[in-house]
Amino acid sequence: MAEMTDILRLRRMVGELTDAEPWTDQVLSDMIDSVDDLNQAALEIWEAKAAASAAYVDTTESGSSRRLSQVNEQALKMLDYYRGLTTNPDTLPPDMAGYAYTVAIERP
Repeated sequence: MAEMTDILRLRRMVGELTDAEPWTDQVLSDMIDSVDDLNQAALEIWEAKAAASAAYVDTTESGSSRRLSQVNEQALKMLDYYRGLTTNPDTLPPDMAGYAYTVAIERP
């Protein structure tokens, strides 16, 4: 069972501050225990949120509008953020800051 401090931290990372379905304390605890990394657990939750919001569409009626597609856009941004945090550092290119280098041009 994950520590309550880890569960609360994960809740803040994914914007789910209350113990409610589908992200109950038990579900989050199981996720933390299965991956043993809060960033990886957050990545999995943002994947689920992005999938769940993929069908949201913008609506306009009676003089008001709701851009529900923004929910999916923001979930995808958070997904990219946590994917970057969980990427294996051995697969990343070396840090070339401060060095001059050229990159080959690829043409279609």
